[in-house]
Amino acid sequence: MAQALKLVIERDGMQTAWAATGAAAVELMASFDPHVALVDLGLPDTNGLMLIRWLVAKAHCGIIVVSGQTDEADCVAALEIGADDYVAKPPSVRELVARIHAVYRRAVSRRLAPTTAEPVATPMPRPLAPTTAEPVATPMPRPHNRPVMTIGHARVDLARRQAVSHTGEDIHLTSAEFTVLEMLVDAGGAAVSREKLFAVALRRPMHFEDRAIDQIIFALRRKLAQGEAGRRLIQSIRGQGYSLLLGDQEPADWPRTPE
Repeated sequence: MAQALKLVIERDGMQTAWAATGAAAVELMASFDPHVALVDLGLPDTNGLMLIRWLVAKAHCGIIVVSGQTDEADCVAALEIGADDYVAKPPSVRELVARIHAVYRRAVSRRLAPTTAEPVATPMPRPLAPTTAEPVATPMPRPHNRPVMTIGHARVDLARRQAVSHTGEDIHLTSAEFTVLEMLVDAGGAAVSREKLFAVALRRPMHFEDRAIDQIIFALRRKLAQGEAGRRLIQSIRGQGYSLLLGDQEPADWPRTPE
């Protein structure tokens, strides 16, 4: 399957390299610096989640899990530790290529984002062949004067993208999770469609049987509340999408970090 996917991806104009094991992938990174890595969770020598953690820490590339392990816990774990997307095997080739392009654009944006206010050089990324994927929405700039909110059992600063539990422990939310939460807050209790959440938070159109947004909602419920409280916090509205229970979001007395 890896060889077949390699041929398809190369036909789309991308440069590829393939490693059959986690150890070989680590060695390959010394000579091949990818913008996007496809990772199988069922590697012969290691757990794919360990390789994802290594890629997040060392490689700074986009990560798409392509795996036959479709258990919800595996999907959530991969997304929580830094994977950008999750595709079940065998993948639709056209859909996989479109997702690679979407993750590539986000990965390049992260690479080129300046770390200081000083001008920096911006290296040109490797070109990709044009894609026919449908246009997706671009998130609006976030205002910096948002109040810190109590949402569920957590205090959330959407402007700074920080979350703390009621016990004072940091809560790690991915970029997509923060964006989804922000959209639900901005909706003021109204339902936000899955199509809109896909377009803004994941920067791609929604495809049939694509459960990525549902996995993000599952993770938000678990991180911001516990048990039944999480299901009440973010409610699924049949045919409309998801809504945030307004009674669980109030301004919080939480001092901000100085500018």
